[in-house]
Amino acid sequence: WAPPTPGRSHQVAVKMLKTVLQAARLDSDESERFRREMAVASMLDHENVIRVLDVDVDGAHPVIVMERGEMSLKQRLCDTTSAPLTTVECIRILRDVVAAEQYLLTQRLFHRDIKS
Repeated sequence: WAPPTPGRSHQVAVKMLKTVLQAARLDSDESERFRREMAVASMLDHENVIRVLDVDVDGAHPVIVMERGEMSLKQRLCDTTSAPLTTVECIRILRDVVAAEQYLLTQRLFHRDIKS
């Protein structure tokens, strides 16, 4: 991962993976599959898709470095200091989620976290 351009600040999120990959002890098949998925994810470019900037699967705890988004939808819904979402906000959120999913489908990808 390249550091930010001088004069520009970038906030990142570092996600440490502790479940499936660690439990599988990163056997070669799991590790290779994860690397392939992250290589594809790092090429995605859409305003409603968080970019993957770097991945490290060689250490004891695999990590993903990605753009840091604004407040997550879960955080916003649980935020008791803010007013409830308006109908307009709900429609905007739904539009953004659909636009991201539509982009992923044009890339022949399906986000596993989208649940019916």
